[in-house]
Amino acid sequence: MKPTQKLFQLTTIFEDFNYNYKLNYETTFNLSSLNSIKYCDKISLNFGFKDLKFEKKHMILYFFLLELMSNQKCVLTTSKKNLILFKIKKGSITGCKVTLQKKNLHAFLENLCLSLPRSEVFKGFSFKKNSIKYHSFSTKIKNLFIFYTLESELTNLVKYVDISFSFNTVADSEKTFFFTYHKIPLKFV
Repeated sequence: MKPTQKLFQLTTIFEDFNYNYKLNYETTFNLSSLNSIKYCDKISLNFGFKDLKFEKKHMILYFFLLELMSNQKCVLTTSKKNLILFKIKKGSITGCKVTLQKKNLHAFLENLCLSLPRSEVFKGFSFKKNSIKYHSFSTKIKNLFIFYTLESELTNLVKYVDISFSFNTVADSEKTFFFTYHKIPLKFV
């Protein structure tokens, strides 16, 4: 696919979201203005290197997997202080992450919706009903190779990826509306 075709496809996904999501949100919550619409601001994908005995050659694999899943460059995360209990020094590498916003966020959500049915044991993300005080929802995907861009020969090295959805609301009904609109299954706890 040419880069211009990919950009056009991302633009149409984003425009579709802006129009249809806002319209559905307005009718579901009986709003009179479009200024008070709640949505997901950003999605963060994160790998932690605590399970590794920290060999730098394995670190490249994690970078490569994150870039294939998100179509965006990833960033190293370093420790901000000494953690004696975990034997981590200040400034040492602790993981890598990607923060997705706007068009890349919607492209990842579409990729996630297409790949979740490939998982055989996936019942839905565990969602606590009374999470009123939190602006975010965090979960893990343990089987990374449901994504079409990844191959399944690396299963012994990579265990899971952490995903964090950041919202501009704290209400559970508005968070669940976002997931049901995008056809992402939730399991209420």
